[in-house]
Amino acid sequence: MKHCTHSSTRSSQAVLTTATLFSTVSPMVSVIRRLQSVPHADTRLITGIRRYEHITPTLRDTLHWLTISQCITFKTALMMSDCSRSRCPKYFGDVCTPVNTVAARSRLRSEDHRDLIAPHVRSTQFSSRNFHVCGPTIWNKLLQDLQSTDTREQFKRSLKRWLFECAYGRRRIG
Repeated sequence: MKHCTHSSTRSSQAVLTTATLFSTVSPMVSVIRRLQSVPHADTRLITGIRRYEHITPTLRDTLHWLTISQCITFKTALMMSDCSRSRCPKYFGDVCTPVNTVAARSRLRSEDHRDLIAPHVRSTQFSSRNFHVCGPTIWNKLLQDLQSTDTREQFKRSLKRWLFECAYGRRRIG
């Protein structure tokens, strides 16, 4: 991408690097730390800051980009939002089992919170990365206001705002 800087505008560089970043994030969950270097390099390319300058203020204040782990959380929560509204592929349908539909759990406080049943796993190293486990877990950690938003666009805006606050130290997840 460095070779394209002379023949393109800053805004087109931002669009290109964002598209590249988000197309490579989803399948590579296990290499989050190495992946974080991609948006850092893109930030340096777009804004022209030097290698040894602090990059977090630029990511936060100028570009408004989430960290890689927050991007993964964003994508997972967005898919869970679609599942809870029955707008997901059929093979994800069994992921969204609301707590209030199970007779043994219908009197729990989580029944009022739109929580989903997250299966228990023995091995946390790999099993917790499975969408059937991490999807409901992430959904249950969201604020009730986020879970009850009306439209997908409103959910995306509110979720990004909330994750942005969590990523840059203003709030904690769960």
